[in-house]
Parts: sequence; structure tokens; C-alpha cells
Amino acid sequence: MASFRISYLTSALLFSVIGTSIGFQSLHTIDTSPRPFTSLTHLSAYKSNYQDQQSRRQFHQSISSILATTSIITSSSSAYALEKLQTFIDSDYGFRISTPSAWKQTTQTLSGRRKAIFFTPTDNENSNAINTLMYIAYTPIRDDFTSLSSFGSVDAVAQATILPKGELGGSTDKDSKMISAISKKNAYYFDYVSTPVIPVEAGMGEGGMLKELKKKHFRTIFTLMSNANTNGDGAVTTTLAGSTLVTITVQTEEDEYGNWRGLFDEIVDSFDRI
Repeated sequence: MASFRISYLTSALLFSVIGTSIGFQSLHTIDTSPRPFTSLTHLSAYKSNYQDQQSRRQFHQSISSILATTSIITSSSSAYALEKLQTFIDSDYGFRISTPSAWKQTTQTLSGRRKAIFFTPTDNENSNAINTLMYIAYTPIRDDFTSLSSFGSVDAVAQATILPKGELGGSTDKDSKMISAISKKNAYYFDYVSTPVIPVEAGMGEGGMLKELKKKHFRTIFTLMSNANTNGDGAVTTTLAGSTLVTITVQTEEDEYGNWRGLFDEIVDSFDRI
């Protein structure tokens, strides 16, 4: 059971890996075939202990990748401060959260009802350099995961998925730090920093040389939502089987976090169910 918990959290984070590798190779030309991560897209259904063990290993690799792909990008923006917010409402899954009204919204989808929605500052539109961003990832899960606690306590999830130890996590212990892990509003909230590493261009496959990037600061929310279809007024018309793990993340480089912290606080604190 524990390995199933890990595999679903893995899938949620992995989908974000796939999304960022697609979307931020170029914001203007989306490649629907992510190069380094194609072999990791089969984490959705594990039906044996062997597959569960494989998914655990792939999980640790995927953590490295998610930190890497969202960190390949560097900041070209100095306009941090007072962003106006608007409310993003997802009636299908029953939650809302504030997003910067001036940021560009991009949606990417994969099979199995998986998708991710990205929000990026508009002053990066003419540049491939993106450092600060927000994304919401959706990963359907098995019917018997009925609550977030099915994955374990907030501290257990933090240790198993957010900050795995050593090189398997794509960072060194000394450079990874969990600032806080809190359970509230039927969600897990994580505030942490990590120094990602990525494969260098000449060694994108397994065994390739790695390059350490600048330290990143992440604010992440994990929550479990029922699958539902709604009408135009937001009323539920059909309840679908199973649930969806929704992962919301805002991030920037650690040395810029002080400029963005107020905005990140507002975004994270605005999350609520409807």
C-alpha cells in the first residue's frame, strides 16, 4: 500500500515534470513529445509488487527532473512587486485560488485526464528565460484513496516526495531544507528550498554528467479532489469514479524569494474549497 501511495504522488509530480519540459523548452512553440522524460510517462497503473518497486525508483528520478525542468530557466525580470490578483475557479474539482491577473495562462494535457495549467509573468514572453512561475497539476488516482491522509501524514509525504535524500532527489542534503510542512483546509502545505541538478546536454540519458543550478524556493500545496462534471453555473451534474490529486506550486530562485514572498503568501493563503 505504501508503494501505491508513493507512485500516485510520483505521478502528480511527474506530470509537472512533463508539463514543464514541454512548455518551457519554448513558451511559444510547445513540443508535445518531451525528450528526456518519455520513458517515465507510464507511472499511472501498477498492478504488482515488482512494478511498485520500479515506480519507487522512478519516483526519485522524477523528483530530480521536476526540479531540473522548472529550473533550467533563469530570470530576466526585475518587476517583482505589486501584482494584481484574480480568482482562478475550478468548478469541476471544487476549489479556487488567486493568480496574478497579468500572468499568461497556458494549459497542457496528457492522456488519462491528466493536465497542468501554467501561469508565467508576461514580461518573459519575448524571452526563453523564465524563473518565477506557478502551475496547477492534476493527476487522477485510484478509487480506494479516499482522503489525503491515505498518502500518509504531512511529514511522511514531505520526507517521501518533497525532499528525498541525496543524489536520487536531484540535490544534496546540505542544499535541501524543509521550512514548513503544515496540514490545513484538507490540504498539505510545503515551504522548502532545494538546489536542483540537471543532465548536461551531452549526457541527457542515464549516466550523463550533471550540472548544479541555482537554489530554488518552492511553495507547494497537495490536495485531493473528487472528480465531477459541472454545468455552466458550477453545479455538479455527474460525479465520476475516483479522485484527483491536485498539486499547486509557485516557485522562484532563492535569492529573489524576498521580493516575491508577499505575493506567494497571498496566493497560497487564498486556496480554498468551494
